[in-house]
Amino acid sequence: MTDNQTGSAGVTVGNGCVAFRLLVCGGRAYSDERAMAWELSRWAMRHDGLEIITGYDPDNVRFQGADQLAHEWALAHGIPAFPFPAPWRLKGNYAGPFRNQRMLDFGKPHGVVAFPGGRGTADMCTRAEKAGIKPIRIPTPPEAV
Repeated sequence: MTDNQTGSAGVTVGNGCVAFRLLVCGGRAYSDERAMAWELSRWAMRHDGLEIITGYDPDNVRFQGADQLAHEWALAHGIPAFPFPAPWRLKGNYAGPFRNQRMLDFGKPHGVVAFPGGRGTADMCTRAEKAGIKPIRIPTPPEAV
């Protein structure tokens, strides 16, 4: 197995295919579907066994953005998507960081792609780096600044 920084790590699953779990994070207001589709398509071309991990919560329409875009893109392309909703009622303000750590601990991603976001995205990137995974940060397009 290679290191997580190159984006080439993976695990062999029952059908002999190498699964590559990609954690996708970004802001709640992120809405650039084209950029999301372009980036995830690149990963799908490099990894036949791509699986997507997000913080998507189908029951909480207020907090979607990058999580929802990635989740929906995966489903539309027949790629397994694993949502990790934040337990806001149980954890309050700590729900986001709690969810971020769970995505790392239980999702066991091989790579992280971070679309533009705020504190939650920054927290996810910091946690990924501490876990030995170098996040690929997608820059904010100039027209959005």
